[in-house]
Amino acid sequence: MSRTGRPGFDLHVLHFQIPDVESTAEQFSSLQTRYPGHEYSVADLANVGEQNSFENKNISLHKQIESLPSATARVDLLMIHLCKCAAAEAHRLGCESVLWGHSTTRLAEKILSETSKGRGGTLPFATQDGPTPYGMNFMYPMRDLMRKEIETFAAHTYPSLVSLYQQPPEKRTHITSKGTTIDGLVKDYFASVEQSYPSIVANVVRTSGKLSQPELEDDTECCGICKSPLLDHKGYCKDRAGVSPNAKLQNENNAVRKSWVSSKSPDRVTGS
Repeated sequence: MSRTGRPGFDLHVLHFQIPDVESTAEQFSSLQTRYPGHEYSVADLANVGEQNSFENKNISLHKQIESLPSATARVDLLMIHLCKCAAAEAHRLGCESVLWGHSTTRLAEKILSETSKGRGGTLPFATQDGPTPYGMNFMYPMRDLMRKEIETFAAHTYPSLVSLYQQPPEKRTHITSKGTTIDGLVKDYFASVEQSYPSIVANVVRTSGKLSQPELEDDTECCGICKSPLLDHKGYCKDRAGVSPNAKLQNENNAVRKSWVSSKSPDRVTGS
């Protein structure tokens, strides 16, 4: 997304071809025909964004993912790579922000999923509008719409928009441990909750929205894979030496206090 001289924005719609995932090229082509006023491009997720990829350049993305022991880890790594590549392409195209089509339901799924994986401290970066560790703003313009509201609008508008997006798979009635992921379980949960208790879904996103983003400094230490800032036990960002700015300030205050106490010790006091 790049800003223009007039109100509004120029949109560059980016479509990723994801390995081992059913192609959506037909829907993407229909989208271009339906909305010709934007720029469009297709990128192979396995080849794009090498400068922001993982450390070992000699192993393909497919092999890196397949080498992981669990289905949850494989899906997690794929989604991390998707975010990194989207940011890399946005930089290359000269865009200011990346717009995600996440609904309230999708954000609620992400919040619970990230928390379950031990990354609750990064929720402000992962689900709120604003800067991210990828060096690119992420925005969620559809964050106030439920998934079922979007699907209803797509079905009843004319011409229908149903053919332009991939239909979600039916909710599984029998869940087995083989191939089950945290993301899949969370998605099934919110699919049922959204139908009867949409306020619960909205409250999850609203509560997460109250979290403030940690301040990132130039020397903030970040994860080599997901680029999220590493936090200390109090939730403050750590620098590359493993010390948070808050801890630095506390150490300086303690040093000043010790110096002051030493200056007031009895052996330094002289009588008149």
